[in-house]
Amino acid sequence: MLFGGIGVMACRNPVLPVISRLIQHESDALDYSATEEDQLLLTVQQINARIGPTLMENRWSSDYSGGKDPASWTGSVAIFETYLRTGRPVKYGQCWVVSALVVTVRRGANNNIVSLNPVCRALGIPCRPVTAYQCGHDMGDSFVLNLHKRFNKTGDIRSRYEGGSCWVYHAWNDIWIERRDLRFGLGGWQAIDATRRSLRNGKFGALNILSRESGPASVEAIKTNQKHPILLDDNGEQDLQDITNEYKHTDCRTRKLPNCVPVFKGRDVIFTLAPMRRTEFGQAFTVAVKIQNNCDEERYITCALSINSVFYNAVVASGIKSINQELVVKPNDVGEVKVEVSFDDYYKRTVDEDLIKITTLAIVGKTKQIWSEDYYFLLYKPSLIFEFSKHPVLNEATIMSVTFRNHLKVPITDGTFVVEGSGLLNPKTIRIGDVGPDEQVTMSEEITPMRPDYLNMFATFSSKELRGVVGSTTVKVNQREKWLTKFIKTLKHK
Repeated sequence: MLFGGIGVMACRNPVLPVISRLIQHESDALDYSATEEDQLLLTVQQINARIGPTLMENRWSSDYSGGKDPASWTGSVAIFETYLRTGRPVKYGQCWVVSALVVTVRRGANNNIVSLNPVCRALGIPCRPVTAYQCGHDMGDSFVLNLHKRFNKTGDIRSRYEGGSCWVYHAWNDIWIERRDLRFGLGGWQAIDATRRSLRNGKFGALNILSRESGPASVEAIKTNQKHPILLDDNGEQDLQDITNEYKHTDCRTRKLPNCVPVFKGRDVIFTLAPMRRTEFGQAFTVAVKIQNNCDEERYITCALSINSVFYNAVVASGIKSINQELVVKPNDVGEVKVEVSFDDYYKRTVDEDLIKITTLAIVGKTKQIWSEDYYFLLYKPSLIFEFSKHPVLNEATIMSVTFRNHLKVPITDGTFVVEGSGLLNPKTIRIGDVGPDEQVTMSEEITPMRPDYLNMFATFSSKELRGVVGSTTVKVNQREKWLTKFIKTLKHK
């Protein structure tokens, strides 16, 4: 799991009015007769329950008509301002957008926190966003997911979970509060999840570790559950922290848990999915399975390999390519099943973050040994390039430009920049139209820094063919030396 603590906007006027509206929702306003010990917990529960259905409308599809692509948001201020203006849920968000609304932080020099903003931190509640990879989504309170796989003659593999699903990643938040309503030792970090997903019984819930009400749930109490690594990121990718040990016991020997089951090792054929190299969107890639026969007999093997584009909640969007191959691997020899995927194969089939899922399933004829593996990888996008006409100085105008180059062999249409920077520029959308192959486009904007500090600038670029192109930069805004200011004024008077 990943703590993404890098922030976007400082605490501005819309934040507190939105909080007031959330906690005083007409259907279930806060009970101010509650004791002081209960008041904080009630406030957190109220905000957590209202951010999802009241402030933000979520959508998990590739159609975002009538709203904005969740990947195009550069900050939370625009969402708050839209909500205050319309009084209706803002379209559209997904889990990481909702998590950012719960908490955002902007950091200054030497990683010091220089301003805190929405929503929990605006109330003085310590809060961190957390992202989990390969995480279970429980739909029936069983805390168990059973995976079934089948493949057809063409090699197309279909996976089905009983009891829920397994998401590629999911984001929620941890808050730090005392829990006098729980037994001693269960205070501290508490998990909350404001992203709402419908359950089978018609109610709403979130990630299975958080309970149907989506928290606050004690992280210490969650710790006996077994999940994939949990990472905590304070400042982009610069200081990644592994907090897996806060959510689970990382060694099966630490606790005797029912799901720490040893795997049978006496199999004479070893299957290995070759590591994927970093692939830019627009490039071809290869998927290969190496098959090593360690016995003194031939092995007849059937290997199916399926490549699909998926949403971040692991729902298959479109099939890209699949094969079903039979081969014989000689004694103590190595065989290989390989699939080449071109840009034309996956172009127009990817969605959202351009996530690709590789699913493999192999059966050894004589021994009936079965091997299967799922692997997710991301097609990387080009970065946006920032430039400034001069070094930013407090209260002095400078020109900022953001550049995008189309590296694809096809034109892209309806290109749009969204830029935003705390203390530099309010959220702004610039439409630039079509961009031809290998063509470069630049948008420019005059900015006037409003405070001396290390300030962050964020930008996204999206189009019908290419989404989720992002860029960010941190600039140091200096104050002009007093003697220089006086000297300039003197020159002006002369």
